[in-house]
Amino acid sequence: FRPVALITEVLPMTANDVAAAATLHLIGYPSDHLSQRLGPTLAQDLYRRMLAAHPFCYVACRGPEVVGTLVAGEHVASSARAVAVAHPIRLAAVCARNAPLVAAGLLARLRARNSARDAPPSAASVRLTSIVVHPAAQGAGVALALITRLEDDLRAASVPSYGLSVKASNVKAIRFYETIGMEREAQTKTGFRYVKQL
Repeated sequence: FRPVALITEVLPMTANDVAAAATLHLIGYPSDHLSQRLGPTLAQDLYRRMLAAHPFCYVACRGPEVVGTLVAGEHVASSARAVAVAHPIRLAAVCARNAPLVAAGLLARLRARNSARDAPPSAASVRLTSIVVHPAAQGAGVALALITRLEDDLRAASVPSYGLSVKASNVKAIRFYETIGMEREAQTKTGFRYVKQL
């Protein structure tokens, strides 16, 4: 990665952006061990499915480089389930090679899901499921540009609010979300849910 311009342009994600978005996901979520083990092929399939299913998918570009991505929509977990159904043998092989790591990841996701069930339902119908900025572009306004585009498009679609979940350990992201006016909606066992009224 090399920054080629200071201006960030946020565009709707297209099929041509899927490979770059998947690569950026793997770079941007190094602690998501399951994603790391799935590799670029399944990450691309996930982004292809999210692009097809969710109306709010964007890339932030500096020149020809994709430096950020954002995906938001309703029922965002359905894309991950579709990838699991489409690739059972590959997933089984990943699980077999990484059993302790996969078990720990699945247990964490199960705890998060149960924790979310314990919290009251979210007021937001649209969920921001993924926002990633390349480490070399962080702190340069890329995330704000992506969020601004999302909020503008949500307002144009008469969507009154959106929400997201964040791990308690992701202090930098929490600070950013609170800076842009998101309010803590609920606490879960692994983190927090935020919502923003538009």
